[in-house]
Amino acid sequence: MSGVLGTELREWGIFAMAPARSTGAFAIDFGTVPEGAVMVRASSVQQKIDTEEIHRLEKEVAAVGEAVGEVWLATAPLVAEVQHFWAHVAPEAAAAAHALDDARDLLVSLGVSAADDAVKLRVARTSYEQAEHLAETLVSGFNAVHSVPYRLLFGTALHSGGNPLGLMLAAGSFAVVGGSVFVADAALRGTGAATRSTIAGSGVPLENLRQDIGRAVRYRRGMGFGLVRLTDFRTVETSEPRTTSGPAGVATVVTSLKSAGDHDDVHDAARGPQNQVSLAHVDVQVVDRPDGTRSYLVSIPGTDFDNLTSRTDPNSARSILDAVTVSPETPLEEASGLMQLVDRALREAGAGVDDPVILSGFSQGGMAAMGLATNRDFGRRYSVRGVVTTGSPTSTYRGVDPGIKVLHLRDIDDPVPSLTGGGIDPGNEHAVVVVGNTGRNKGPVPMTHSAETYIEAAAAADRELGRTAEGRAHLRMIQEAVPAGSTVRTLTFEASSETYDRRPAAERGSEQAAGHRRDS
Repeated sequence: MSGVLGTELREWGIFAMAPARSTGAFAIDFGTVPEGAVMVRASSVQQKIDTEEIHRLEKEVAAVGEAVGEVWLATAPLVAEVQHFWAHVAPEAAAAAHALDDARDLLVSLGVSAADDAVKLRVARTSYEQAEHLAETLVSGFNAVHSVPYRLLFGTALHSGGNPLGLMLAAGSFAVVGGSVFVADAALRGTGAATRSTIAGSGVPLENLRQDIGRAVRYRRGMGFGLVRLTDFRTVETSEPRTTSGPAGVATVVTSLKSAGDHDDVHDAARGPQNQVSLAHVDVQVVDRPDGTRSYLVSIPGTDFDNLTSRTDPNSARSILDAVTVSPETPLEEASGLMQLVDRALREAGAGVDDPVILSGFSQGGMAAMGLATNRDFGRRYSVRGVVTTGSPTSTYRGVDPGIKVLHLRDIDDPVPSLTGGGIDPGNEHAVVVVGNTGRNKGPVPMTHSAETYIEAAAAADRELGRTAEGRAHLRMIQEAVPAGSTVRTLTFEASSETYDRRPAAERGSEQAAGHRRDS
């Protein structure tokens, strides 16, 4: 009896945890993805659909158990009659009585099994619903603890008013508190997990600051001050047409992103020393599909680290502030230079309002892609079908139309996706997140933020996405944009940028009137 009970308890334990494992919640959020593997985190929308389906199945199985119980009760009089009367008449009747009795025992077993399965389905539904929430809550708790030293640092530095002694006190408090928290967490979860939470925690106190700065930037630009516009826009390279031999996938998009980054380096170098050139580049693949229609795949590279402080490079470090403070209502002429470059490049490439467009970006390029996907102005100009980002912070870009497929690729040792606050939240309920562990990081500090990291993970991402209906829908989005037998040309565009003030119309009118008076 104890052996049977032990087996049942083990079965229940395994069953209760299986849904949590299937979502990948704990493995992804705690950074325990096996080396060389990827895991797909289903969208919140898909999880709701799954739990509703489990609930429906739970009710059907429970109904089967009830029906079996009713049959068992209905057969009781018949079994009693055969056993107590007809069994004395003929041996065949006695055998029939035994068979009926065995059948009733089987009905009891079926009824119990059905009831047991219904309860297990209820447990599965609860576990599935709570897996993501519990994992996010636990990791957010660790991140919040790691944010304490940053709160001390920022708060003390702010109140010091620039006083050197106050700044030294802030740095000392940060070192002592931050070091203690890190050592304790490293002993509990490991150095890698503690480092990830330290980096994510730095963004927590900056979240409100980011929102305040964003409102200030949008207000200032709405008044016509500090606007950005492109300069020196031109097409610098057009590839020879090539014909695709098979359907595209995540690997196609990620490889194109790597090529776009290479083009950025090559064309920067052609214009002068890397640390002096202030140019950004984007690639637009023009896809002539076998059915005679056309689609576009945009590849936006990451931050130009060779000229980080440039004021005129559309993808310098300074432009990250523009990318992170954009809102869906921001007019494109008030958006970042990188977003304007993508808009101009698509127009130059011939994209029409009904032509399918896929936006892809690495790091800051992914931020620009998400900003454009949420932008109302951009949405009226182009038919965006999907967004693919690699190593990008995405939690701040909410409001992407549910009809647009959103796919984020991350590596567990890439800290960049957590840098802008918002933690591990992808930002949109229908977004699918693929988290990999390439094992490229061998040092004590996690850092796998490179295009090569995501090329290594892309093939595995294609395989894992193919295992679920939701994943296949995202692959189909890419395959429909670039089907087998398509003719593809890659156009590389470059531009610099400048800031300017747009004076109010009344002010311009008064200056013109004064000029007329002087002329007369």
